[in-house]
Amino acid sequence: AGQRLKNDVERFEKNAGTMTEQERIRKQRDLAERDRDFQRRQRELREDFNQRRNEELQKLLCGLLLAARLQEGLRQAREKGVQKTDMLCRWHSGQEYKYVAVIAYFCGCFNGAVIVSKYILRDDVRTHGSGNAGLTNFYRTFGGFLTLMVILTDVLKAVAALLLAGMLVGGTFGQYWAGLFCLLGHMFPCMFRFKGGKGILSGGAIAIMIDWRIALVVWGGFLLLTVLTRYVSLGSLWAGGSFPFITWYCFPSPGIVALAFAIGGLIVWQHRANVRRLLKGTERKFSLHKKRE
Repeated sequence: AGQRLKNDVERFEKNAGTMTEQERIRKQRDLAERDRDFQRRQRELREDFNQRRNEELQKLLCGLLLAARLQEGLRQAREKGVQKTDMLCRWHSGQEYKYVAVIAYFCGCFNGAVIVSKYILRDDVRTHGSGNAGLTNFYRTFGGFLTLMVILTDVLKAVAALLLAGMLVGGTFGQYWAGLFCLLGHMFPCMFRFKGGKGILSGGAIAIMIDWRIALVVWGGFLLLTVLTRYVSLGSLWAGGSFPFITWYCFPSPGIVALAFAIGGLIVWQHRANVRRLLKGTERKFSLHKKRE
């Protein structure tokens, strides 16, 4: 439009000498009107462009401000010990946590040592040795490749409990919640007259499922103490005692730490007889050679 107006002005200037006075006046008015319309449209386009640009800039600034506020909120939440993963528990009803607790408990009730010894070997491991339905007593009593079945059973039930918790409620809090009830089922199985194991193997699997740092501290200390002293119970006490503190370091949320102390406290409590024997010097050392009693 601007170029056409310019061309018309040039033609008018060339032909102005051949036009009558009225034609020149009429043409000048027409060109002036067209020039005013062109200038008006230019102003409108500039105003519209500026308005759109300002709107886009406002949207961008609002987005940046919102992102900065969210980041600041998350930073403050971490400083107060509230982890993002722990916040997920607020989005689920108490009914779902009840389901997780029941499922995890019955997963824990599948005690590998009792199942293998009682239903495959027809000789309940709880009637031998320390009377504990755990891996160490099973190996000392029976040994053999069936020990691998005990290991797989106790590990897989913990893995299954935490995976189901992840599907139902999700988050780190849900994992600790499921881990606690899985260990309760392992230690106090309703189908085996509430006489189960001490939870080291299943607890170790739970630690691996939750966080590699927790697993490194728990399993590293367990293996180191067991290898150096040959007391499995000493390594187990380290695992139970260190679990809540490394949890505190990795997930400083009050709810998660409380569950971690409950899990670690259960493991240590289950080893109270071992502590007494350690203090008296009568605790048996672990040996790779099977000693049937």
